[in-house]
Amino acid sequence: MRKNRLSMPKAAWLIFALCAVYLLILLIPYVYAFFASVSDYKEYYFSIFPFPKNGLKFYNYIDAWNNLSYEGNGIPQMILHSLWFAGGGAVLGVTLSTFGAYVCAKYKFFGRKFLYWFALITMMIPVVGSMPSTLKYVSALGVYDSPLYVLAMCQTVNAAFIIMYSCFQSVDWAYAESAFIDGAGHFRVFFKIMLPQVISPMTALILSDFILFWADVESSLVYYPNLPTLSTGLYHFRSDVITVAGMQRYPAYFAAILLCVIPTVTLFAVFQKKLMDIQMSGGIKG
Repeated sequence: MRKNRLSMPKAAWLIFALCAVYLLILLIPYVYAFFASVSDYKEYYFSIFPFPKNGLKFYNYIDAWNNLSYEGNGIPQMILHSLWFAGGGAVLGVTLSTFGAYVCAKYKFFGRKFLYWFALITMMIPVVGSMPSTLKYVSALGVYDSPLYVLAMCQTVNAAFIIMYSCFQSVDWAYAESAFIDGAGHFRVFFKIMLPQVISPMTALILSDFILFWADVESSLVYYPNLPTLSTGLYHFRSDVITVAGMQRYPAYFAAILLCVIPTVTLFAVFQKKLMDIQMSGGIKG
């Protein structure tokens, strides 16, 4: 017993050291990108690790802001496109999935099990395999290269549906039964009683989907090429930088990278508790 007590602090220090090394490894790319973004071309290109020797060159950020453009869209326009497609897609998609998951989890009707298994099976289909049919579907609806693409792609039966289905399964139906006895309707039971029980996992799904959609380049290139997002603009900016003529703008490219990741890093910093805490609130007390 005494041996275990003496070994516990050593184990704790070992875990702390491993976590510190892991954190350092995660921070190195961001530190590298920051120093590269405030260096000039020579300080970046002719050194292993870029470091500004003659002061911080924040004009690289101005260069990135003015020159990061695609199809006549500057950074302000691309930010609006990113907010619409990422924010709108995340909020609408998870909200509709939550509605469908609640009905399938708490109401008995013909085909509800089929919807659940259909969601599981469709998740196994590779994204590349479904792209031709999705493109044809989007074109048939007339929302190709349109902001309405977000509405067309708000799926009810998807991964968020499966997660929210499991969340509602764990919420006791006694809450709803008590409300029905007091005269509450189905909509009031959902919005006032059942939805607050799963607001944490729902918020976490919205935030994670937003971060995923914000970094999505492929969808913009395929489905709305004339409405480029910030990630798409960064992708094309990189294509210009890697050429021989544009290599001197690598510091501006790293500045553009940091500008692109600021919203997602900020969201994660502000809502990290929501992202980590996916527990349901409330409970039936014995």
